[in-house]
Amino acid sequence: MKRAAILACVLLSAACSGTAQTYHDAAYLVGGYESPSPSSRIVPGTWVVRGDGSASTVALHGGYSWGFSMDLDNRHVVVTSGSNFSAVKNPPMYGLYRFDPNTLAYTTIYGPDTVNCYSMYKLLINQDGDYIFNNWTRTWTGSTCTRNYQLMKVTQGGTLSTLFTTVALGRQAKLNGTIETNIDTGNILVSELNFQGPNFFPVLEVASDGRTVNSWNSSAYGWYGYYSMPQDYRTGYLYGPHDDHVYLLRPGPASRSTLFTLSTKMHFNCSFDLQSAPTQRWVNTPYTSSPVSSWISCIDTRGIETSIKVNIPGKQVAWYDFDFYRGSHLRTMLTTPNRWNILLSCPRSPKLSYGIAAGYSGIRPGIKLADGRTVLLNYDVLVFLTLHGLLPGIWNGGPGTLDASGNATASMNLTSLSRPPGGFGIPIWIAMVVIDPRSPGGIKYIPDPIVFRL
Repeated sequence: MKRAAILACVLLSAACSGTAQTYHDAAYLVGGYESPSPSSRIVPGTWVVRGDGSASTVALHGGYSWGFSMDLDNRHVVVTSGSNFSAVKNPPMYGLYRFDPNTLAYTTIYGPDTVNCYSMYKLLINQDGDYIFNNWTRTWTGSTCTRNYQLMKVTQGGTLSTLFTTVALGRQAKLNGTIETNIDTGNILVSELNFQGPNFFPVLEVASDGRTVNSWNSSAYGWYGYYSMPQDYRTGYLYGPHDDHVYLLRPGPASRSTLFTLSTKMHFNCSFDLQSAPTQRWVNTPYTSSPVSSWISCIDTRGIETSIKVNIPGKQVAWYDFDFYRGSHLRTMLTTPNRWNILLSCPRSPKLSYGIAAGYSGIRPGIKLADGRTVLLNYDVLVFLTLHGLLPGIWNGGPGTLDASGNATASMNLTSLSRPPGGFGIPIWIAMVVIDPRSPGGIKYIPDPIVFRL
């Protein structure tokens, strides 16, 4: 209770100044090329690239991986391993696999399945800890092959189900673009790679249970989300670089707009770095093919660019997906019906105190700190109750201190709320801060918030 009272005073004050950790650690998941590699210049597998340019393999998958991310524990790496077009066929392929970055040993979450996992694309983890990916399956009529695009779900126990197909749209659609969780609703944003008008690259919003679908943007030209689709938490818009331009897309009928041009071409995957930072920036995976060169690029929203050269002489790292290595700081996982664990992980903050709260009034404008950072959670009654532990039996903020590995577990029990099947459909937002008296305002680190649908 004392810790929560101190944190509440800190969040509502603006009395300190100084420096703090404003971005993710400089360690990034990149790659996704098949193994064995048919190209002598592209390194196979999924890699972590660090701020000094050093790189090491964290997952060696047989097929291409267009989707990989940190797992719920923020230690293992989960990859989709789809089709492999080379002559050599090595497992693991055609499925979803969990790799230990230290040993490259893997466990199978689901697969192999050459029907439902033949061609897999992006990956996200929902609020229950299920794995969502998009793919296409093949239907043959004589010698004619029809591709059927869909969203699939795999539970922690390895059960596969179909979440959403184009049948719900009443038309054909290429659902093999990026998928993201909409921070404003908790639903799934899907980039539709439609290359024929009148609507190029619309963005769909699919309910988290797959039952309904709406147009998030239905303009003449939406978001070309083949690689990434970063959402700006401060506005809710899609906003980020592709190739040599920075684009912005709002929900509704308005088309994509170009904000400014970059000096370097070939930016593909990109994600916002910590959105609490005083100056927002993206981290990107650009490349040039001649001479062979690949690097990590940081571009702030003023257009200032810095880069990290990948130190693999004569080799190039693939750019199929991107994630922050060990940057999954907040996750929820269903444990039993209507009960969730909230997993906290800040590996660089072992044994420090933390504050965690849930709110119902959104994340904008949030709580501005004196050093320019923003806690993206609006202070409301639910924040007060959860921060001070005043919802016993429903909300448990955990031990209040991260363990020696920088981890902790909070929990949420909604059994007493008589939650209907599929939930109430009401979003709440969960945010945490790492507390350190030596940091400005007493706050060392502010992970991005997450959205949860009650």
